Amino acid sequence: MESWRFFWGAIIHAVIIGLAIVYTGERLNTSSGANGSAEPVSVKTAAAPINQPPTFLEGAELIEKVREPDQTDRVYGNSESPIKLISYFDVQCSFCRQFYSVAKRAIDESEGSVSWSLRHFPLNDQSPSAQWAKVPECIAEQKDSKGFFAFFDKIYLDEAPLNESVVSDLLSSLNVDKPTYDSCLYSQKISSRIERDIREGRSLGIQGTPTTVIYNASNGKAIFRMGAMSINDLRSLIGQVE
Repeated sequence: MESWRFFWGAIIHAVIIGLAIVYTGERLNTSSGANGSAEPVSVKTAAAPINQPPTFLEGAELIEKVREPDQTDRVYGNSESPIKLISYFDVQCSFCRQFYSVAKRAIDESEGSVSWSLRHFPLNDQSPSAQWAKVPECIAEQKDSKGFFAFFDKIYLDEAPLNESVVSDLLSSLNVDKPTYDSCLYSQKISSRIERDIREGRSLGIQGTPTTVIYNASNGKAIFRMGAMSINDLRSLIGQVE
């Protein structure tokens, strides 16, 4: 009789332990919601990817892939310069803000031997950044590259907030015709320009902003770099393609 009591007692004990383990697992896979209630947390069971850096194009292969700046590009510096920088930016990217002054300084110091083209690479063509990217493009439709970079000077160098009030003041200071500007914002031409930049960036394997291509088409040297960089780093890269 005692053996049967021991047998059933062991089974009940095992069941209690099992239920406790399940309950603990449920608690580990929940988090507290805004109202204090438990909300399920997604648990990833797939194997973690290997931490392997992406492979980028370089040299002649990179030059062949990237579109050389033309009359549709917004260029800072001498458009006929032998060395060209092409940077892909997100208007709302803080690292782009950091790199902007560095790139302008490098161009100013080059005495006409280096130019800089700034292209758009928002998350996608429907993101808020893609909509804001239309602003400098529509300013440039009336004020060329000078107006384009005036917009970035305002939000990056002057650190003005990106809002309609700041844009309105900028338009006034640049004497931009407002009705023409408003019409431009909804034009297919500007949307297509930004979509083109996004496609180009994806074809180059860009995964973040800022990303810059530094190349010299005359000697086939080209470098691809992601992220902001110091003025010394940028000078070094420019020197490598001379």
